[in-house]
Amino acid sequence: MRFNLSACALTMALLSGCGETPPPPSAAKEINAAQDAIDTAKVLQGKGKFKEALDQYTEAREQINKGKAIAEGTELKTLKNMDDDVREKLFSVETRVSAMKEPEKPKTVAAAKGVDVAEATRKAEDARKKKESDKARAASQDIAAKLEIKEDKAAQVAKQDDSDDAPDKKKPEGNAIVENIKAANTGPFPEVTEKSPPVEIVKLFSKGEYVFAYIQLYNNTEQGKRIMAGNIFFKNKDNQVMINPASTGVFLFQNFKADAKDPFEQPTAALTSGSMQVTGMEGLRLVAVGQHPKAAEVRKIGVKFVFDQGASVTATGPEGNVDTPVPPILKGLK
Repeated sequence: MRFNLSACALTMALLSGCGETPPPPSAAKEINAAQDAIDTAKVLQGKGKFKEALDQYTEAREQINKGKAIAEGTELKTLKNMDDDVREKLFSVETRVSAMKEPEKPKTVAAAKGVDVAEATRKAEDARKKKESDKARAASQDIAAKLEIKEDKAAQVAKQDDSDDAPDKKKPEGNAIVENIKAANTGPFPEVTEKSPPVEIVKLFSKGEYVFAYIQLYNNTEQGKRIMAGNIFFKNKDNQVMINPASTGVFLFQNFKADAKDPFEQPTAALTSGSMQVTGMEGLRLVAVGQHPKAAEVRKIGVKFVFDQGASVTATGPEGNVDTPVPPILKGLK
């Protein structure tokens, strides 16, 4: 009996590869592309370029939909959160673009016996303006209502802090800095003073697969600065990005709970485009959360905050304030 050795070798090669598990699908490319489009849209929106911002948000949604078709686990959760945020931004920007369209020309009033043409035309114009004003007011109230839902919890905390009856409420004197956060709830943050930097990474630590960064912003001008984008990059000791902005969450420090079962579900306000501002001559304290199987290897973060006028601040840190988890074998010796 004769055997075809080359055919047998090919068959064995094919069979040997059948047991290999293909790598899981990844939507990292789509996530990064969507995040770039979102960041660009937020900057354009802050500059009042709503039509261009609308194009970028539309591009972001296309990338998100592509990613959702192949994503799993954490990536799928990230894409769903991004989709919710982008859909809200699209609604807001589309409303602004619609309001910018050329107004309807007033209808010509035909002359008739006993009719004052000029008066009739004026009334028609007034009616048209009122209709447009009512439409714009309704759209504005709808957007405000949505923002109010997101900021409700933070507003309840701020209301108590702003009360004139609060025992630790300080009255401003001259150019003195009035900190808007109670001293008893300052956490690891330093006192806000006139010498505070625009942005400071105060503390960084990991817990399980989560990593937390405490960030303080300071506005040294009289005019408030509304945050349009906040990008956080968690990096290892070699300065390589381990967690990108699309997989992070940023929250108001008040009522933040680092020991929550899911640190991305917090009883405090989350930072979204335009949802928070740094009041003039005051500070704002935030906590950024990232998730990674090797969260303990994160050693520093890079941050960039973009404001409504297009200005931005950046920082890298912290400097010598990283809590490194104690290995299990050494816990008994601590």
